[in-house]
Amino acid sequence: MKRGSLLAAILGLTLLLGGDSTAQPGQPDASPAKSFVYKKTEQGDLQILVHFPRGWKETDRRAGIVFFFGGGWTDGKLSQFEPQATHLADRGMVAARADYRVKSRHGVTPKQCVEDAKSAVRWLRRNAAKLGLDPNRIVAAGGSAGGHLAACTALTPGLDAQGEDLAVSSQPSALVLFNPVLRFTGFAPLMERIGHDEALGKAISPTLHLKKDSPPALLLFGTEDRLLAQGEEFVKRSKELGHRAELFTAEGAGHGFFNREPWLERTTRRMEEFLASLGYLAAGQAPENRPPEAVGAGPSAGSSSPSPPAKPYVPEPRPVRTSILIGAHNCPLWEADQPQMWDQVLKHPERTPALGFYSQENPEVADWETKWAVEHGISFFVYCWYRNGQGGPVKMRFASAIHDALFKSRYVSKMKFAIMWENQARGVAGVSSEADLMENLLPFWMENYFRHPSYLTMDNKPLLFIYRPEFLVKDLGGVGEVRAAFDKMRAACRSAGFDGLYLLGEYRGLDPKHLQLMKQLGLDYTFAYCWHVQGNPSPQQAIAAQLDSIEKTRRLGILPQVVTVSQGWSGWHDEGSIWKIPPAEYKELLQRAKAILRTFPPHELGSRMLLLDNWNEWSEGHYIAPHREYGFGYLDAVREVFSDAPKEHVDLLPKDVGLGPYDQAFQRRKK
Repeated sequence: MKRGSLLAAILGLTLLLGGDSTAQPGQPDASPAKSFVYKKTEQGDLQILVHFPRGWKETDRRAGIVFFFGGGWTDGKLSQFEPQATHLADRGMVAARADYRVKSRHGVTPKQCVEDAKSAVRWLRRNAAKLGLDPNRIVAAGGSAGGHLAACTALTPGLDAQGEDLAVSSQPSALVLFNPVLRFTGFAPLMERIGHDEALGKAISPTLHLKKDSPPALLLFGTEDRLLAQGEEFVKRSKELGHRAELFTAEGAGHGFFNREPWLERTTRRMEEFLASLGYLAAGQAPENRPPEAVGAGPSAGSSSPSPPAKPYVPEPRPVRTSILIGAHNCPLWEADQPQMWDQVLKHPERTPALGFYSQENPEVADWETKWAVEHGISFFVYCWYRNGQGGPVKMRFASAIHDALFKSRYVSKMKFAIMWENQARGVAGVSSEADLMENLLPFWMENYFRHPSYLTMDNKPLLFIYRPEFLVKDLGGVGEVRAAFDKMRAACRSAGFDGLYLLGEYRGLDPKHLQLMKQLGLDYTFAYCWHVQGNPSPQQAIAAQLDSIEKTRRLGILPQVVTVSQGWSGWHDEGSIWKIPPAEYKELLQRAKAILRTFPPHELGSRMLLLDNWNEWSEGHYIAPHREYGFGYLDAVREVFSDAPKEHVDLLPKDVGLGPYDQAFQRRKK
């Protein structure tokens, strides 16, 4: 596998203001925008302001972007996206801001707004040779109603103005959408704006027109914006189709948040990362019209006391598509104050993680793990979740991987997660009563996890994995009581806007009585956390034993399963059976498991997802994350079996970009 080095990124935001000009482009400065008429209408001419980067030539083939202002299709100002446009011109793009007709000034409806937006993209493409543009790299962007128009240029068929040259495509190659409207139908206040015209509402609802090959999209929303639900629907639909759509959320922010600091800088930086991932911007490239020392991290850049250059960071992940959902169990035991957890790895140095003896609470660690996972086809983690005390407000152990790292990481929107309730420690990790479950535990999960935009849902139902579901019989007083409690949990999820709750119980045996008990408890599926294969098996024996258990569980037909495949086992102290499947044989295991999943009923979760054991059970001897012995070997096997992405790719380590190490806490305690 190829590995490369990446120069440290220098990201900054400049708020240079440029005036309008009617001069034709020749050798323009970077800041001032040049004005062109892109369309003549009965209500007047429509302007487009184009910002050219320093060094621009008519013979260039630069990536371009056009911004559409917001204003509810009623009003709005062409100046809205001037900071973003001037900044991207500084970064080397041709950046435009397009006017369009609105109700207050021109007496039009959203339909005519869409027509104008399509005309603007078409004008840029038709004049690409004169504008120094690459016609195949034009991005449409906008905020609120302007975001809706940008999305419509890419997704909604028809709606072209009369007389347009339809031989020139109005579809951009990518989208950057700031809290956009994405669906009219089903939203009465929006339908009122178009006279409740159902046909038009469907025609201008971008989500309804998504396809697998639609242009990639970045969506940016505040968590307090009522339109966020539309963004989440869009991203969910995209994932189902295999279309690339990424969601950035600003905690506590409302509609229009991107116009104000600190979100102006943060959303601009996120936009840069997205455009760089498409090859439209060079990662780490300094703005072309300013010396590097003037590049800062905020609006003060270029002042008498410039901010220091931004530090290098984990390069943006580039997820690959997979034929089914692939998840990995995640063991979150690697906290800074728990150095003894690494003792077994010290005895087996071949297991040493690529991150070293890391502290999992570091958001940068989470971003590396997200990058490595999604670039090899793993789209979600199932974190072991430990309660620390029953019968009162929720307290946790080993929760830092989720709360301190994942939730605070830059790329949290790129990775899904679920929790496995690790309720093995009786009297501590379970529940004291149904009231404890419904009044303490479930509300905590709902608020912190199920409602999180990155939590794993299928069929609009959160997935909750339970390690020892049979222990709940004693906790709640009987089998019937457990079933009743599960039904109440599902009802609570429906009340919260979900379509229910999927409950999955852990079991790695073949006893029909135990599987019958799990069914009686009301579980939807069984799954294995890992497979204990006895007798120190060879790799082929370990493969055969796992597949045999999976097949026998299916043939019993008592409870459907979500399949897990295991890479190895040693126990925490090299006790019992010890075995390991190398990457080449692991690829065979994945291929054979994939074939089994094809025989499952298509409506079952088991036909749509596979669990991998384990991302990081370093001390217990089952792990697939990058490590000393096999590097990215296990992850490459996952990518090759389940993704259509090219086999050849670049896998980066922290040292390649000047980051790490992440083991300072371990080293201090070791001394």
